[in-house]
Amino acid sequence: MRKQGFSLIEIICVFCLMGILLALSFPLEQHFFENSKMDMIQSQLLNEIQWARSAAIIQGQPIFLCGSVNQKNCSDQWKDGFLMYSHEKIIDYVKNPFTHGTLYFRSFPVHQPYLNFFPSGIDNMQNGTFWYCESRASHPRWAIMLSQSGRARVVRTDGIHRNIVDSQQRVLECAN
Repeated sequence: MRKQGFSLIEIICVFCLMGILLALSFPLEQHFFENSKMDMIQSQLLNEIQWARSAAIIQGQPIFLCGSVNQKNCSDQWKDGFLMYSHEKIIDYVKNPFTHGTLYFRSFPVHQPYLNFFPSGIDNMQNGTFWYCESRASHPRWAIMLSQSGRARVVRTDGIHRNIVDSQQRVLECAN
């Protein structure tokens, strides 16, 4: 006659299998959270760029977007946060979303450490590129490229080709 229930050996085997599966899934889960954080940072910057452009059109005045270390003044360092302002007031400030990497910015044909959207939505007749590098990485994971018309697009590495090239055909690199 068989009793109902599980033996101690059966329960231990089930818990061992669950532990092994949990241990195997942890690296995948960590990779998923890292990718989610990267997507959030990219979306936050892209939204801020699009908001600055829209604000310039709606308010009918120039809107500036720049890196800032103190939430009050512009600097050429975007890694500590960024500031959106008009000639009259500060509109928004995003504080250091880049905790595990560095954000770089390059504009051309004239180097300016900021974006200036005119009331028409055009970005001061310049192209520009933002790119984000994780700590200790040699190549960026993504870039946001701005056209002279002020429109932004996201470029990602495809896993095979690790290089991202800007509009001037220069490879974007991470400074280690």
